[in-house]
Parts: sequence; C-alpha cells; structure tokens
Amino acid sequence: LYIVRDGKNVLLVTSGAKNIRKRMPMHEMTAMLPQDSFIAVSRSHIVNLRHIQSVGPDEKTGKLSVLLENGERLPISHVSEKDVKRSVMEYWKER
Repeated sequence: LYIVRDGKNVLLVTSGAKNIRKRMPMHEMTAMLPQDSFIAVSRSHIVNLRHIQSVGPDEKTGKLSVLLENGERLPISHVSEKDVKRSVMEYWKER
C-alpha cells in the first residue's frame, strides 16, 4: 500500500496482515520502486498509486490527503500537492 520512513528504517505497509521493516534510507527504497506506480506524498510517505481511492481534504485537519482503499488517510505535503494531483489523475486516465 505505502512506505513510511521510521527513523533509520522504512516500513512497507501491505494490504495483508504482515508489514515489512527494512533498515535502509528512504532514498534507496525510492530508487528501487517503479516510478510510474509510486508517488511520494511527503518526505515520509511513498504511496502505491493503485491503492489510492481519492485525494481531498482530511475531515479532521482540513489539509490535503490521500485516502487509501484500506481506509487510511495519509497527509500530502504542501510541496508535493501539485505532483500528487497530476500523477493520480494521469494514473486514473490510464486505467
């Protein structure tokens, strides 16, 4: 579903019951991922485009976020807003 930075580790959050923790910098993990399937929504989160249900304001904070198919919301950094919107729209057009 997504990858989150956790100190010196990265946590790969999966749709299954088991998540995977690896000791590596986020930039190394990013380099391993297919660029047409994943998008960095913030410095700490990389999301698989396939699992994004919507992009919009978080009801609690009002800040822009992605809603994943598992019901989780991840914040989108102000710097990443345009890239995330564009990438999600392009991905949805291709489907």
